[in-house]
Amino acid sequence: KDKMEEFLAPANDMQGAVLRSIKKSLAASAVGSMVTNPLDVAQNEMYQTGERFASTVKRLQREEGSRWMFRGCGKSVVASAMPLALTIFLTDTFLQRHG
Repeated sequence: KDKMEEFLAPANDMQGAVLRSIKKSLAASAVGSMVTNPLDVAQNEMYQTGERFASTVKRLQREEGSRWMFRGCGKSVVASAMPLALTIFLTDTFLQRHG
């Protein structure tokens, strides 16, 4: 979220500050969802097979190559990024006004 500060134009008014915060929140939550997606895939596989983490990841890599890391990524980003973006936005807004 903080890294986005460098790429966004400064806000001139309250509406601009809100839009800027929304953009930062959406970007941070989308990146976070994509980065953690491989862990979600591995965890789901572990539940289905009863394997340990390392053996699950090795099997997935052997069977699917690197594609397994992106399995369901689109759905995951949509499902988890929106609530996370709202949380980041509300926290950012609260801290701007009270912190």
